[in-house]
Amino acid sequence: MTIVITDGLVGLTLGKVAKHLDVAVGGLYRYFPCKEDLLVALQRRAVERFGARLRSHVPAKPRTRGPVAVLGHALAPFAFYAANAGADPLEHRLMDIMLSNLAPSLDDQQARIVEGALGPILDQAQGGLELAQEMGALAEGDGRQRTLLLWSATHGLGHLQSRDRLEHASHHVEALRCAMFEALLVGFGADPKHARAAARRAG
Repeated sequence: MTIVITDGLVGLTLGKVAKHLDVAVGGLYRYFPCKEDLLVALQRRAVERFGARLRSHVPAKPRTRGPVAVLGHALAPFAFYAANAGADPLEHRLMDIMLSNLAPSLDDQQARIVEGALGPILDQAQGGLELAQEMGALAEGDGRQRTLLLWSATHGLGHLQSRDRLEHASHHVEALRCAMFEALLVGFGADPKHARAAARRAG
């Protein structure tokens, strides 16, 4: 993970890993026949660890049934993803590299292995949005599309964090994320007052 963070995906080689761990390269090949298999293991580990923390942090159902609580519950996985950057920077950076890499580093079969770990996270987030729809806090719509829109917007805003020192407080990432949550919820059919309150809580 440290090599990926410092040298990027291109800089990761089994030889470099073996040197870093002070083990023989041949020993690594017994566990990881190629670099891509190591990438699968790294990405899957990061995603599974994040997913375990998400499940323990975000309950399956909202604590109360009001529209603001239901919308806040729907936003909780995305807010938690943003907060994860500070909780475990190394793991978050690895996930960020994997999610932001324009050129696919894994073939379809390897990508499906990682998707097996990522799928439950997306399902949990989608479930919160669909529950909000069932309870009338959101209009009918495509839950998966909404999940991916919120996830990609949350992920993308994280790339602006280094600009906070140059921007007015109203343009800091935290404020932008709140505005993005509110705008998307309204776009998904939420009452603007409920969307604003839920977005501020989720922050």
